[in-house]
Amino acid sequence: MAESSGVSIRTLDKALWSTQGTEHLTNADGENTAANQAAGAAVKGAAAAAKKRAKPAAVATAAWLAKKFGDKVADEGYNNVKSKREKAASAKAQESLAQELCRARGWKYQRFVVDHAQGFVVWSDDKKPMAAFPPVEDARTPDQLAGRFELDGYTPADKDLIEPPPKH
Repeated sequence: MAESSGVSIRTLDKALWSTQGTEHLTNADGENTAANQAAGAAVKGAAAAAKKRAKPAAVATAAWLAKKFGDKVADEGYNNVKSKREKAASAKAQESLAQELCRARGWKYQRFVVDHAQGFVVWSDDKKPMAAFPPVEDARTPDQLAGRFELDGYTPADKDLIEPPPKH
């Protein structure tokens, strides 16, 4: 059908895939034809129509997803940030308590895992554990703390002990 009107398949193919516009579309003889120009216009029109429909469809899909899942995602994100902030604040408060005790007695402290949680252990000058922050439930006295399996027989190296900063 395209051959009978004098337009080759190659020319139509060029018209459909050309991004340069219709001025470069030629027939087999090297001349611009009305069919080539019409094909180029049809391609441009189809692209414009697809663009007009695709953008609102993408916006509508995004709006639907936000409506369906937005609150859940926002709540989870807020809760994650809130829990991380609370955990950091709690750790900072526990370290502050360890520093206060160390400053008052001239001791040092160490970051240490006791009772399956990271905390701070305050060490005396003779390297005996004196207190843990946060407190360990079954170790209310320094002797009980020293008897914990995590600290039993452990002597910290001087490089592992932290001297509290001076109070401002």
